[in-house]
Amino acid sequence: MARLGLWLEQHAVEGMVMLDIQQDAEAYKKVKGWAGYASVPTLVIAPDGGLDPIDPPLPLLGKRARGFDRGTVLTEPNPAQITEFLRRNGITVQERGSSSLSAGVESPRRLASKGELPDARRRVVTVYPITGKQLFFHVPDSWCRECDLTVHAVEDAIRGDQCFELRIKPWGNNLIDALRRGGWHAPVVTIDGKLFSQGVVPDVARLRAALGLADGSASQ
Repeated sequence: MARLGLWLEQHAVEGMVMLDIQQDAEAYKKVKGWAGYASVPTLVIAPDGGLDPIDPPLPLLGKRARGFDRGTVLTEPNPAQITEFLRRNGITVQERGSSSLSAGVESPRRLASKGELPDARRRVVTVYPITGKQLFFHVPDSWCRECDLTVHAVEDAIRGDQCFELRIKPWGNNLIDALRRGGWHAPVVTIDGKLFSQGVVPDVARLRAALGLADGSASQ
């Protein structure tokens, strides 16, 4: 839910309704039926006032529900999937400001809601995943579980600290930039443009230490 919340801070969605499945028994039952477990967030293209999707979702056929675009249902999506999913279904999505989560466009995540530092003082952590929209095709999460776990690891390391900004750049769309920084094997993580890790899920403690957060405070 944290990643959807960050996405919603950057986008306005027309007609979007959010339900808490822990408070709505019917919604809880529906989500378990679609995904096989109580998975949030699960995006559903439903008629006004309804819970069921306007068209039956594609069957899982043994696939994991997470990140699998089923036409009218999308469970635990990557940020890069959300805009495409909604717009393809005719939902109006407007960006707040100039940032975008569209494929190939740098997507900053501002993790502080107040007391934001000037850009010159904010350190930038960039993740280059191979999953999601890459050039003219979509790479499923199953091809690189490490990519999604890497985003989570970075979020865990810096969430709530106004000194940092997380950016997601699809590796295929930003290949030259990634290679120039030494990132040959996705997922790639850079700190202020310098390579930190590649091909593995970074250790959160080591990442925090590299960011000067080992003692709970960011280096200035």
